[in-house]
Amino acid sequence: MSQHFPLNARFDLQLADNLLRGQRVQGELSGDLARLLLTLNSSGPITLTAQAEAALLSADLPLQLNVGATTLSWPLTDPQYQLSDTSLQLTGSLSDLQLQLDSTVKATTLPEAKLSLTANWRHWQQQALITNLSLQTLQGEVQAQGELALSPMLSWQLKLALSEIAPEQYWPEFPGRLNGELELAGQYQPEQGLQLSVPQLALQGELRQLPLRLQGALELSGEQALTRWQFSSPGLQLQHGSNQLSLRGQLAEDWQLDSNLNFPDLAQSHPGLAGKLQGTASLRGAAATPKLELRLSAERLVFADARLRAAELTASVDLARQWQTELSLMLRQGRWQQQRLQQLDLTRTAMAR
Repeated sequence: MSQHFPLNARFDLQLADNLLRGQRVQGELSGDLARLLLTLNSSGPITLTAQAEAALLSADLPLQLNVGATTLSWPLTDPQYQLSDTSLQLTGSLSDLQLQLDSTVKATTLPEAKLSLTANWRHWQQQALITNLSLQTLQGEVQAQGELALSPMLSWQLKLALSEIAPEQYWPEFPGRLNGELELAGQYQPEQGLQLSVPQLALQGELRQLPLRLQGALELSGEQALTRWQFSSPGLQLQHGSNQLSLRGQLAEDWQLDSNLNFPDLAQSHPGLAGKLQGTASLRGAAATPKLELRLSAERLVFADARLRAAELTASVDLARQWQTELSLMLRQGRWQQQRLQQLDLTRTAMAR
């Protein structure tokens, strides 16, 4: 008998599990441990074919794997996700394993996308290099390149680019074309928690026949127990037509965060809204006892069956002064279905004891 232990075996399995009832797996093993061949055919709820070759006596485990499937669905009953025309190829060894994945992805709550992934896995370094990740969807494409490491900690770096995305292909009320770039980096350790950095966020294009722009940068960090979370941004700006929203500042040991809202025409950004909305918000002080200042004003608001001619809200909450709260609310000429409101004025000052 060869010292490489020759093998020749066939198997035919039929499963009686409720979810996999009717599943049949047929396969054949041939060769020896120096060059082992596997052929597999699966039919039933999961239908696929696979061919594999591996050198089990080599420490670096050279191998080849080819998997093909016409349709894969999950969950098996009442599926929400479906992969069609799927092809997976693995070639190389543990030192450098090359991966090629192609498939068409369908989901009940997401637009259809054609997926193509080219990557390398380096087992001894516990590192994956994403040469190219492509999603062709909404008549455009999303591309990504980056790195993923599992040791000495979970960390990642990723660059994404959006090209000619047409949202109306899935959301008809939002016609347009979008392009943009995103850089993402981060790491996670159970003892130290999550650190996330977005050094570049840039989205531009046209939405509902109006220019759209989103740009800025941010950092986020926090412990696993959802304590001591910190956020900072030199500036995030969203502009759609004449509507603008901005955010700047930090939430750390000391809070200093400002936001400005200026939507002179809500209908520009959403077909179900109309009117004018403006306001400012600020957070100041120590993380344990911050002070919130909020000012909002609205004119001629419309949402579904609701109407409101004018509204003003002013609020101040100071945790450093025993939850001292000052609130002022004014509403004028409101209507919702058969209900009518002519005028409402509310002023409230309170302090916790």
